[in-house]
Amino acid sequence: MATAKVNTVTENINLRYWQDGSYFKSWYPVCLSTDLAPGTIKGIDFLNSRIIAYRGPDGAPIVQSAYCPHLGADLSLGQMVEGEVRCPYHHWRFNAAGVCTLVPTLGRGLPTAKIQPYPVAERWGLIWVFNGHEPVGEVPTLLGVTEDDVIFRTIDMGLHNVESWIPITNALDFQHVKTVHGFPHDKDGSNFVFGPTSISFDFDVSHPTGAGKVFYQNTFSMRDFQPFPPGHFIMPTSNSPFPNWHHQFGVVAVLKSACPAEQVEALLATLLACLRQLNEEDSQIIGTIRFRPRGDAKLVKSDRALALMLDYYDRLPRGAPLD
Repeated sequence: MATAKVNTVTENINLRYWQDGSYFKSWYPVCLSTDLAPGTIKGIDFLNSRIIAYRGPDGAPIVQSAYCPHLGADLSLGQMVEGEVRCPYHHWRFNAAGVCTLVPTLGRGLPTAKIQPYPVAERWGLIWVFNGHEPVGEVPTLLGVTEDDVIFRTIDMGLHNVESWIPITNALDFQHVKTVHGFPHDKDGSNFVFGPTSISFDFDVSHPTGAGKVFYQNTFSMRDFQPFPPGHFIMPTSNSPFPNWHHQFGVVAVLKSACPAEQVEALLATLLACLRQLNEEDSQIIGTIRFRPRGDAKLVKSDRALALMLDYYDRLPRGAPLD
């Protein structure tokens, strides 16, 4: 397979940037918080490699590269022993910093043998991992609220056969949201606020507090858009387990002060149904798309917002997973 350039959003019709081992550097949701039971190790496919996730003695999540530096055994098949990961193959042990603390045949640790720790956060019912040694930018969040302000639900929406960045283009593909989803939003990019790792904008045709924000290339957070009443939130987000696939999650929430208690569950169920419907409407198209980025696509005037988004993607930093 030929090696592609790192910066290929406008050059390669299939965006095969992963061919040289690079992926977007961003915060990725890798599993539900409830997936990490104390005392267990969870193996997760991540960026065409693999990671392990577990909880430390204090309950905080820890995420590390999955392959033992000795002979490459998958550490997710090992066990937690005294708060450390024990390799299934030769029982080498690794602490939360990734350092080998014990080689049984040596009777001591081997500090030069390490697995790589990832920056990790636990927010909105998800375990988030940053692809890099030092995180850049904020963990994706619901707009304008904290977890204490809302009642929220988080769901695993499964694997989908397309790169994670392609569905998020829908956030600013206003031809698409009109024709397929029936939303009347219409922007030209003039009110977009571009940050190093995000794009923010408001919905003029929605509620006064209606707003959207794209985080990195894989998360779209929106609040108070039609036809729902004010005080609601939806956030689809995903990771990239391997080329041409993404693992999608969804968060929906209702502001505690915006809805009578007896109506909250019904509204959350409606929001989840909306999220699933949007995904279903897109999946038949996007799962077979041969996406044409800038330079290949026949973009028109009404694609200006989408074009700005593709340019933003092309400026996002990229790097290999921490194997």
